[in-house]
Amino acid sequence: MDTIYVVMECEYDYESSSEVPILATFDKAKADAKCMEMCAVQDVRKANQAALTDHMKQWEASNPRPVYKEPRLKGLPDYGPKRNKWSAEQLAEYKAAKQHNEDKRSAAIKPSQDWGHAYKKESDEYIKTFSNSEQFYQSHDLVWEVQEVPYVD
Repeated sequence: MDTIYVVMECEYDYESSSEVPILATFDKAKADAKCMEMCAVQDVRKANQAALTDHMKQWEASNPRPVYKEPRLKGLPDYGPKRNKWSAEQLAEYKAAKQHNEDKRSAAIKPSQDWGHAYKKESDEYIKTFSNSEQFYQSHDLVWEVQEVPYVD
């Protein structure tokens, strides 16, 4: 009976955990080497994450987030609780005031939305400078371990 060495990629969190086999081999040295390789890749990913954080801090320093200013809104006319009793002119005046307020709010938030889109675009472009294996998608550190499994031919 031989032994197969299975490299497991493990993610542990407070709420859950997962283990995924990524390599099975009869050679323990190859399994250990794969674990070391994956740890090295994770170190590169962490360094790249830190580089992204630094880059975005610099970008934000030269592109500060706009300050949101609450717009001056029109008061909505009140012609009583039953709208079906309002005249067409009263309803039109109410709708015009409400649309004016919505337009003012949209205009006030637009600089912040534009900044957010520019921030995301800059971040995405910077991430593209890394190869796929060097990018950092998982939120938790991963652990690689070798599990020994008996093999019968």
